[in-house]
Amino acid sequence: MTERSEGIESASVLGIGEVLWDMLPSGRRLGGAPLNVTAQLRRMGFTATYLTAVGDDEPGRAALARMRELGVDTSRVRTAPGVPTGRAEVVLDPSGDPTFEIVKPAAYDLLAAGGPVEPPDHAPDVLVYGTLAACRPATFDAISRLTSHYPDALRVYDVNLRPGCWTPRLVDGLARTANVLKVSERELPHLSRSHEGIEEAVRDIAGRYGMRAVACSRGARGGALLFDGVFVQQAPPRVTVVDAVGAGDAFTAAMVDGIHRGLPAAEILRRANALGALVASHSGALPEHAGDALPGAAWPRHA
Repeated sequence: MTERSEGIESASVLGIGEVLWDMLPSGRRLGGAPLNVTAQLRRMGFTATYLTAVGDDEPGRAALARMRELGVDTSRVRTAPGVPTGRAEVVLDPSGDPTFEIVKPAAYDLLAAGGPVEPPDHAPDVLVYGTLAACRPATFDAISRLTSHYPDALRVYDVNLRPGCWTPRLVDGLARTANVLKVSERELPHLSRSHEGIEEAVRDIAGRYGMRAVACSRGARGGALLFDGVFVQQAPPRVTVVDAVGAGDAFTAAMVDGIHRGLPAAEILRRANALGALVASHSGALPEHAGDALPGAAWPRHA
């Protein structure tokens, strides 16, 4: 059964990047940061398409099936023969924070290898992408072309730096394509030249890159958001963390939903913190959970 919530059917998102299996102690769970954001937005009522590549193997077929269950259009997913579907070995520390070992080679690296990536027939309202797949020049070029083709879209760079899978030049180049950026507190020094505090850091990023919104997720300390010049900080709801895999991606999705809906900064951040906390209280990046699983709070539904 396709997962969805009632929403504004005209809103659409195109995700670009990796699809991989997170190998957790509890078993494998489908992931990939831009996919997680895209699938969460689909749950909020967006129509969703994902651009990636899988291997001609059982994990690839299972990934396609799971994406379809999530309601994500897979018509633009390519198959890369002879290259395995992506995988990440995940180690959780005692607090549930993950460390990822990205396994290579991976089929998603070839998402732009089958010829030019053509723009969709209908302009998406939101483009979502990250750093990992963009390490390949062909993928970076595809992201650059698509973001240039849709200047009126929310162009969302969800940073997600993985060891050995990024360079400062790549991060700078991707930031220049975006008008919305989400960064973790750990990643903030790699993008901001200010070290005077969270507000100064996100304002520095927004000013240098011409961002409409810059958000910083801070785990159990919640998050910070600069949106249309208004800066807010909030703590998240208190939950028992199972694992934090995908919590930052959920935060990003709720932020994007709130921006698209025209909500004020404080309400956007409340919803982002709440959905991030909800995902952290379950296993995996796209848990099967009810919208009311976090009392008082969390699922950012369309009215």
